[in-house]
Amino acid sequence: MTALGAMPAAAQDLSREITVDREIIPVEQDARRLPLIPQVSLPPVKAVTLEPTQRAVSLPVSATVRLLDPVERIDPQAPPHTRGYLTLGLGAPLFVSDLSAGYRIIDRDDRALRAWLQWNSTDYKQSSEYWRDRQGTLGIDGARRFASGALLEGGVAASFGRFNQPLADYWQTTARVDADLAWHARTGGLTYNVGARYGWFGYMQSPVTPFDGAKQNRVSVSGDGMFAIADASDLGLSAALDLLTSNAAAMGDTDTRGTVTLTPMWRLRAGALSMTLGPRIDMTFGGGKFFHIAPDVKMAWVPSSMFGIDVELGGGEHVNALADLALLARRQAPYLCYGMSHVPLTVNAGITVGPFRGAWARIYGGWAKANNWLMPTLWSEGGMAWTDCNVSGARAGLELGARIGSLAEVTAAYTIAQSGKSKAWIDNRDRAGHVVDARLRVTPLAGLDLTATYQLRAHRLVAVGSEMHNLGNLSLLGVRAAYALNQSVSVFVSGDNLLNRSTRMLDLAPSQGINAMIGGALKF
Repeated sequence: MTALGAMPAAAQDLSREITVDREIIPVEQDARRLPLIPQVSLPPVKAVTLEPTQRAVSLPVSATVRLLDPVERIDPQAPPHTRGYLTLGLGAPLFVSDLSAGYRIIDRDDRALRAWLQWNSTDYKQSSEYWRDRQGTLGIDGARRFASGALLEGGVAASFGRFNQPLADYWQTTARVDADLAWHARTGGLTYNVGARYGWFGYMQSPVTPFDGAKQNRVSVSGDGMFAIADASDLGLSAALDLLTSNAAAMGDTDTRGTVTLTPMWRLRAGALSMTLGPRIDMTFGGGKFFHIAPDVKMAWVPSSMFGIDVELGGGEHVNALADLALLARRQAPYLCYGMSHVPLTVNAGITVGPFRGAWARIYGGWAKANNWLMPTLWSEGGMAWTDCNVSGARAGLELGARIGSLAEVTAAYTIAQSGKSKAWIDNRDRAGHVVDARLRVTPLAGLDLTATYQLRAHRLVAVGSEMHNLGNLSLLGVRAAYALNQSVSVFVSGDNLLNRSTRMLDLAPSQGINAMIGGALKF
């Protein structure tokens, strides 16, 4: 230090080499069950800190009884040999059973292979009617990363379901297969992805003679690439082919529809501003207008880590696959298939403030217009089907959240939207005019996790012919307590619909009354 102090200030050339040792423990997401059974709950509200790559995503409203969630991940602090999980829950007042399990057969830095299964069984009674539902899914997926950095991943899952329809006095069986394969790589300044998906879904029976249950094959092939043209900008192109083949007896002969979509884009990252600009060009065959063009614009301005503004413009052709519609209304008319929907324009924008001392807030709004958009309607056999409508509408909302260290976390959101026959927010298939979603999580002791949730969907409407029918408010209060006995074993107890509110889902199945579940989880 004496020698350094003696050096002339103008001649100082100080340098130091620092070596930082850091151990990174990768956390692999356990396999989740495919969302083959609809849920009434909206996705939990999460705090949003805008990043240049963030984009707004419209989420559909799901609708049925809540079921046990699978173990979300292997705890990084669990014993090093932990590669699998098993969760079992049993419920009442009639009978509910859920099983979730998974195991990483191969678990290496450059490759992985895992198998998983999910089983859900629900039996309950409402208004002198017994409602029964069974759903089982078995899947396997894997990934291989090469020395060049390229990644190959894929998986396949098969599902079998069986449920009754008391309103039409028959049982229904469904089957589903999903498979996908994707390749991600980078060559020089070009980053690209290619992938393919195949899906099969079918209803085995139909209550209406002589119609058979509807069945569909769906094949999708897509690719995208982004090439750096400067330090802060890129040019890219996305292309996709989406084919849907249906054999619904009510529609006559086998029907094939689909789209070819091209999206050229320019991406800019300049300080606090990031944006992606481009048109979405859809070419539709099998029905409707052949050529459509819609904007594909995403912008975010984040001048600080505690403030951000995001805007998104979108639209395009929408393929109405039965497999997707069944997530919204499992007991839909089983002999009908549907054509394409066209979304000329969607606008979404939001302002996020925070987090500041653990608290954050977000104001958001949007407007969308859709042609031939599928909305629920009652059908004569005691269930529901979908009717294509021209719908447009706006929404606005506020999200709030706060975290008190590791002790507690609370989030709440309120959304108001237009609600009517032709004026409705397109993602609100039940045309809900008011939506509340709140969640409180408290961890007062090590290993003890207490959670309370509340969901409200008010002013829900469904079409009955040319008239609108009130579905009733959906109001669900739930609590859950979980305690980790050690790093490998935990137990839980939960209760749902504690207000004992009765309402109908989109497929007219009634919600359960007060119900409870007890179970445990094992990591091994």
